Amino acid sequence: MRLSVAALLAGTVVALSVSACTMSRIAACTPVQELTFSLVYPIDFATAVPDAPASIVFQQNDPAAVLNGARLVLTPPSGPAVMSGPPGSAPSPLPTPHASPAPGTKLVGFVVPTLSSGTNYSVSFKGTYTVTGGFCPGTFPISSSGSFTTQ
Repeated sequence: MRLSVAALLAGTVVALSVSACTMSRIAACTPVQELTFSLVYPIDFATAVPDAPASIVFQQNDPAAVLNGARLVLTPPSGPAVMSGPPGSAPSPLPTPHASPAPGTKLVGFVVPTLSSGTNYSVSFKGTYTVTGGFCPGTFPISSSGSFTTQ
């Protein structure tokens, strides 16, 4: 009887250890570089932005990221959010004034309808991106923040 109880206890300890190890690897799994979009036009916190911009331009920090259903969401203080997407090419030349894109980023543009004048819009995204290979393959949410106010 002692042998079977000891074997049962040893088996339980091994099973719990394997389970804890697997869970800690899953919990610790984050992509090497989180995909972010940063405002280029309009500049983050800009005021007097035209209420009919041709496009909102972002820099994408990982040009090779595979986007899944990326949509720009502009949220005013009241009323419905404005959604736009998927991302396309940035206009050339870039509207002014604009932020200087960082080296190694990809510029993307989101076409938006006419916005409400004198309104502060918070910027966010819906959608995910996929990482393949490496230590942490998987699908992760797109991260971004920012705001601007129309004229």
